[in-house]
Amino acid sequence: MTRQQISYDVFLSYRREGGDAQALIIREKLVQRGLRVFLDVTDLHKGYFDEALLQYIDETPSFIVILSPGSLDRCQEEGDWLRREIAQAIKAGKNIVPVLMKGFRFPPKLPEDISTLPRHQAVEYSHSYHQAMIESILASVEAERVDRQGKHVYVQPKQTNVTGSPPPFLPNTELTPVRATFGSRIYRSLRIRWIVSAALAVCVVAGAAVWWSRRDYSANYENSSRHKVFLKHKYDGIDLMRGGHVDEAIKEYRDALAMEPNDDYTHFSLAEALAQQGDLRGAIAEYRESLRLRPGQSNAEVGLANALFRAGNLDGAISEYRAITNANRKDDWSLDPSTTALVHNNYGLALLEKGDAEDAVLEFRLAIKAKPGWQEPEDNLRKALARSQTGH
Repeated sequence: MTRQQISYDVFLSYRREGGDAQALIIREKLVQRGLRVFLDVTDLHKGYFDEALLQYIDETPSFIVILSPGSLDRCQEEGDWLRREIAQAIKAGKNIVPVLMKGFRFPPKLPEDISTLPRHQAVEYSHSYHQAMIESILASVEAERVDRQGKHVYVQPKQTNVTGSPPPFLPNTELTPVRATFGSRIYRSLRIRWIVSAALAVCVVAGAAVWWSRRDYSANYENSSRHKVFLKHKYDGIDLMRGGHVDEAIKEYRDALAMEPNDDYTHFSLAEALAQQGDLRGAIAEYRESLRLRPGQSNAEVGLANALFRAGNLDGAISEYRAITNANRKDDWSLDPSTTALVHNNYGLALLEKGDAEDAVLEFRLAIKAKPGWQEPEDNLRKALARSQTGH
């Protein structure tokens, strides 16, 4: 089974302790600008962080690494994943953009394979000047994309200016010599009236512009404040889940969705929490809502199929597993090897419970092929072979 060559513009690397919230924020902003950003927490199925990460780095032109205080301390260990990711990006000659969080300092000495990291042009992470920070990152990524594609792909957002309306057109009234004296008086009178009218018009337009700008500022401020509260609930939920506080995480996710109900990743996160809690009905609904908002998410597709299987909805689970494996075979959609093995194994179990031992045998063999050495599908294969021979 081949893995689809997914095209990403940016690989986002970070230390989960201290950099995960910032990684999600940066990813969201870059995606809004039309970039395809690989972030392991959203683009690999939860729990499987293996060699596939290094392959994605090879295939992605720009590499952004978020450096939080102490994030490079463990890089003295050869097996440290952050070190391996940075080393792979340096080795592959990627466009590397370090993002330095407040309080970060490069260690006095770095391992040889990542020793050149401080030489790359860095961007300082800033809450106060967040937009400027994002623009700096975009400029670095765009420069690389221009070199690679030979054309500009990033467009600055349009700026709008409030201006007054042009003064009304004043007809040209040419006076004849016979009526020059009388006409000049009329002309001066008209000109004064026009100047007064124009001044009043300018004042009205300027006043309206000030009122409108204040109105827009107030609306933008309210929207910005609301979005910040949403992000706080969202990332608090992520932190609580990682700490094992599932009930509290669910509450945070629900509070976040009450403010922004169309955030697909929060629906997915809530689904994962509900599934872990055992509320499979709620999890299934949230997985489906996440997929409705953003179809084709590999993690949500797999989560939905697993939740249906655990809930005893074998027909629904089989339908989802079949769609996943068919798409994967056609290279329309890709799975990393560990998730591929998990899907085929669970698909085989569902088929086996439905009495289809022959097809179950095929799925267990595909699971073993995807992840050699995993004992569970090997045990399941023996059971399926036994049932296919006995007929029950």
